[in-house]
Amino acid sequence: MKTLWQQRKKWIIAGAAVLVVALAFLVAGPLLFMTNATATTSGEIERVEVFVGDLSSEATASGELTARQRAALAPLTTGTVDEVLVAVGDEVGAGDPLLRLDTAGPTRDVATARQALVAQEASLEDLLAPPTAADLAAAEAAVASAQAQLDDLLDGPSETEVAAAEAQLRAAQADLSAASARLDTVQSLSLIHISEPTRPY
Repeated sequence: MKTLWQQRKKWIIAGAAVLVVALAFLVAGPLLFMTNATATTSGEIERVEVFVGDLSSEATASGELTARQRAALAPLTTGTVDEVLVAVGDEVGAGDPLLRLDTAGPTRDVATARQALVAQEASLEDLLAPPTAADLAAAEAAVASAQAQLDDLLDGPSETEVAAAEAQLRAAQADLSAASARLDTVQSLSLIHISEPTRPY
């Protein structure tokens, strides 16, 4: 990039120098011609001192620099940019790091996944481990309780259970009769109130 700009700068300076010399000839040419004509006419010769030197000039130009190559970044993963490692105009090559992503979130995700893995491994070990004496005793107690409940159902209700159920039935029937009586009373009072004649005021 710098070599190309230096070459362009040299060409610009050379063009400006040629332009200045051409303008000098255009401006000074008629004057020299008139001076020579006057000197020839009058018979006088004017001597002019000539010197050799470098012609210097300045030239300014405006423009826009554009990159010869452009590349779109395509990261392999998504995330938040934590730091940009290059600046505009830097030269980079294949494999050079351009930016650094924030690793706080992925680090937490890895820690959570490790905890879940440890928990699953513990669960698997519990399933594969042989039952302990306490586990066997608890299972035997559960089987005995279930067997007792099954035997009670198969034997049928006892006299005490039948008597208790009958007492509960009689109490429910009494509650129903009392509720029906209250309903009848409310309905009769409502009919009497509606059938009373209205007196004009």
